[in-house]
Amino acid sequence: MEDVEMQPIFIYESCIVVKMAAFSNSICDHIKTWISTFAQNLYKETIAKQNNIMDTMNKMNEYLDMWPQTISDLKNILTNIHEIREMSMKTEFRMLAIIENYRILDFIQKQIRYKQRQFLNCGQI
Repeated sequence: MEDVEMQPIFIYESCIVVKMAAFSNSICDHIKTWISTFAQNLYKETIAKQNNIMDTMNKMNEYLDMWPQTISDLKNILTNIHEIREMSMKTEFRMLAIIENYRILDFIQKQIRYKQRQFLNCGQI
């Protein structure tokens, strides 16, 4: 509370503006830290999911290397092809969701920078 009371006060026609640059910087730093932590967690989660998908695809690929000797072998191979197709569709949807999350993060960062500039410049008119 003392930090707020010690800030310079600018009086305009219809309002009183308290310039709190130090306070706003600490809030912005906290938000930037939160956003970067969220981005790092998103990146780690993406890598973990990608590695899991690659392991599964490699196991399924082993089935596709053999020639079918019986009808059940052919059925297994066709089932694997179907599962690989489904996994590729799910992976594509996950990648689109990840891209959307990064777009949201970028939007939030731009809004924070805009609000920060607006807040810091409010007393300098």
